[in-house]
Amino acid sequence: LKPEISDALDLSVEYQPAFGRVRVSLFQDDVRATIWNQTNSFVFRSPSIVQNIGRVRTRGVETAFSIDGVGIDTLAIEGSLAYASTRILRNENHPEYVGNRWPRVPDWRGNLQAVWRPSPSWLASLGFRYSGDTFGRLENDDSNGDTYAGISRVRSWDGRVAYTAANGTEFALGI
Repeated sequence: LKPEISDALDLSVEYQPAFGRVRVSLFQDDVRATIWNQTNSFVFRSPSIVQNIGRVRTRGVETAFSIDGVGIDTLAIEGSLAYASTRILRNENHPEYVGNRWPRVPDWRGNLQAVWRPSPSWLASLGFRYSGDTFGRLENDDSNGDTYAGISRVRSWDGRVAYTAANGTEFALGI
């Protein structure tokens, strides 16, 4: 195997108004000789082995924000939303995969969280997370994510309560 070579670019702009902050980022990750398990079509019986894939590129945009003092001074709303377009640009062993989406990278991802800090020591939060469509195979033929070995969209809620002691030790309970 050859080592992966990545050229990563990130351009971010952040604005901090009185009520919080807003950030927008454009990103690109261009990876050559990326490593993945695929069928070797040049070997009899076509074993599935770890191989280099010529080139994969991911481009996208992410926005993130934080709004302080929502209704009351101790409540903040935080969130982010990201879109990623990822494509296989070169695959010597399977040229038919060129143009397919790279596995396990969701098209959309986002989260929204409310954070309440009634005192400097206490914190309570409630959050929602989302991860959109993705594939688990280079072939992009696993379109039903809600089956065995499928990768489905993710929608989840989580909650957390934390206390930070004077010495900096944090005690937390989350679901």
